[in-house]
Amino acid sequence: MRLNRLFARSCWGIVLAKIARVPTGIPNLDGLIDGGFPRGSVILLTGDPGVGKTIFGLQYLYVGALEYGEPGLYLTAEEFPEELKLTAQQFNWDVMSLEESGKFYFLDLASGRIRLPSKALTSKAPFDPDTVLVELLDAVRKMGIQRVVVDSLPGVLLTIDDARVARRFLHRMISAMKILRTTTLLISESYDGATNAYPHLLSGEFLSSGLIRMYFEREGEKLVRKMLIQKMRYTPLNLRPYTVEITSHGLVVIV
Repeated sequence: MRLNRLFARSCWGIVLAKIARVPTGIPNLDGLIDGGFPRGSVILLTGDPGVGKTIFGLQYLYVGALEYGEPGLYLTAEEFPEELKLTAQQFNWDVMSLEESGKFYFLDLASGRIRLPSKALTSKAPFDPDTVLVELLDAVRKMGIQRVVVDSLPGVLLTIDDARVARRFLHRMISAMKILRTTTLLISESYDGATNAYPHLLSGEFLSSGLIRMYFEREGEKLVRKMLIQKMRYTPLNLRPYTVEITSHGLVVIV
């Protein structure tokens, strides 16, 4: 029995050693997940409004492009690209320069939904998830995208009334990203499985390689941002919440 345990530990160590990691760009987070997201994985990030999910997504792509030379694509279904650029400017992130150098792209679904012109990549059929998926994958292939942020899943799935169709779409998108080895962050509002709110997202939770929850917790008279890394494939976790702060340089995990 002891020999079997030793063998299992050795095999686990070999598996971990072979997993390439993608730095998140969030200070102190990589140290909690063995160096970063597993390359080619799909991570689901859920959280309360205002907790910092969009900042997380922008920071992940910005640092990836600037420091690691990995082209990134931000699919936005609710905010306009110009709004996201203003958010980035708060932290002195020069997203526009990265756009000009072909390292940062926006796929804009928000403008198309209300038929506004956009300087970013736009979907020809923003109300058709299948067409959106084809256009997303086409952009990933043509532009050599290595990091993708989808913000947000409820926004993309807004027009799908049939839960089975929504689950099928999620399965296809997650599977395609894994096959393309594109490390993807799916952003969603917090949802309650017990009350079946956002039932289509339960599939995303089970199909994704990782699950990170961000939320507010009251400490005395103030609300504090917290982060719980609940799931990360091929990665040992301690399953404890950490405080998150928004600084002048972006998100920081306090360890």
